[in-house]
Amino acid sequence: MAVGEPEQKRPRTGEADSLMGAKWPAFESKMKAEGLNDAAIAAFRYNLGVLLSGASTMIPESGIGPVESLPSLDSLKATPDPSLLKSTLMLKLNGG
Repeated sequence: MAVGEPEQKRPRTGEADSLMGAKWPAFESKMKAEGLNDAAIAAFRYNLGVLLSGASTMIPESGIGPVESLPSLDSLKATPDPSLLKSTLMLKLNGG
């Protein structure tokens, strides 16, 4: 929220449940019609519930800090295993 913007009212838990109950069937039927798999639908439902609940999803600056030390790549002893690629995740952060 930008400085000077009025704070938006977040729904309370009961209101969020009511909103979820009212809105979810339309979202679910559209996703199923588009062929989304059950995992994608479940993830969307969870995230929609968090959004509607008003829970904070922000990590405050005070809650993070730099990594103190990391081992160098050359010091790591690893045996290549191509079968692990199917369960590998690459996470790119802003500025890095």
